[in-house]
Parts: sequence; C-alpha cells; structure tokens
Amino acid sequence: DEEKKGTQKGTKFEAEIDEWLNANAKVMNDDIGVVGAKNIKGSAGAKTGDLLIKVDDAAAKKIRITIEAKSGLSPSAYTEKGLKEEIAENMKLRKAQAGIAVVDINNPNKKHEPFIRWGQDRILVAVDREGADFTLLKVAYHLLRTQIIHDELEKKKGKGATKLDLAPFENHLTKITDRLKDVKGMRGNLTRAKGILDEQDNSLVKIKDEIDEDVEELLKLLRKAKKIKS
Repeated sequence: DEEKKGTQKGTKFEAEIDEWLNANAKVMNDDIGVVGAKNIKGSAGAKTGDLLIKVDDAAAKKIRITIEAKSGLSPSAYTEKGLKEEIAENMKLRKAQAGIAVVDINNPNKKHEPFIRWGQDRILVAVDREGADFTLLKVAYHLLRTQIIHDELEKKKGKGATKLDLAPFENHLTKITDRLKDVKGMRGNLTRAKGILDEQDNSLVKIKDEIDEDVEELLKLLRKAKKIKS
C-alpha cells in the first residue's frame, strides 16, 4: 500500500510539472510530456525518466532533455549522489543530451542549494510544489536547451569551436536563488508567527515579483549569450 501511495504521489507530481511547463515555459514547438510509464525500446523493460522534452530546433535535430521528479519529503526520498547517477542513466537510455532532477523545496530533511549544476548537461532544481512555483525548473530547461543546441552546432563546425559566455546569466541566477531562500524562510516565519502575517505576506508578494522580473531578464541574457573562444 505504501509503495502504491508513493507511486500515485510521484505520478501526480509528474503531471503537475508537465502542465506547468507546457503552460508557462514551453519554447516554440518543443514536445513536453510524461513518459515514466512507457517502456524504453531495447532496454529490457526499463521505464527510467519521468518526463521527456523533445526540443524543436531547425538547426539541431533529435535534441532531448530528460526529467526525473522526486515528490517524497522523507530523509530517504533521494540523495544528491543517487540522483546525479540516475539522471546520467536516464540520459543514456532516453538518448538525451541533458537531464534535470526536480525535487520539492519544502522537504525539511534536505538542506542543499535549490539549484545545483552537475557539469554542463545536468541540473538539480528544488521547486515550491505547495506554492505551484516551478520557476527554477523553467530556468534549468531554458539554460540546458540553449546549451545543448549550441553544443550540437559547434560539433558540426569542428575546429575553432566557441562556448557560451554565461557570466551575466550566473549573476542573475544567484540573485534568484537567494530570493527563493528568503521566500522559504519567510514562509516558515508565517507558520510560526501568524501575528505578522500581513507584513510578511506583502513582502513575499514583492519578492516573488522581483524574482519574476529577474527570471525574465535572465532569459533575455540567455537568448543573447555571446560566444567566446574555448
């Protein structure tokens, strides 16, 4: 029964991610969908990877990003090392060039950063599922999408390859993650001190607006990212 409940919770989280990405983050005609229940052809029945993004880009074909969602809030829900390895396996089986691990920022047993990059092709993000705020997932998706399209195009060029200058992007990302930490802390304060509800709630709205503005600026910078020599 417990395993069945866990599976149902995981399936619901996958559906929430699918709906949010398609409504708020989708680029062009990218195909975003839940694939966790589908066997992978030629993998002896493996069903690894909960969602798959098939990137639509005229210059770079067959580009994919796999997503692994962990809805659990227990200490054993996941480990960073385990997720890193699982994403690598997902990418291999799904023939994807990048992967994202999505966890719930409201897990009191996890103290890691809300946005962790594992090299150039894997990212862990913690989203506010309770508040239906998947902002960092959007950032991760757009960043990896830009990165892997660029990488594929550079492979075709051969010598003289360039890399993306993401310094401006990184600065904005730091601001966003810092503000999200503030939001999490303030929500804890609201739970413990209802007497300051109105003041804190107004501050939360203001910070969320600032985060949204930063995200838009960040995505603009990403679209304009200059190419620099490797």
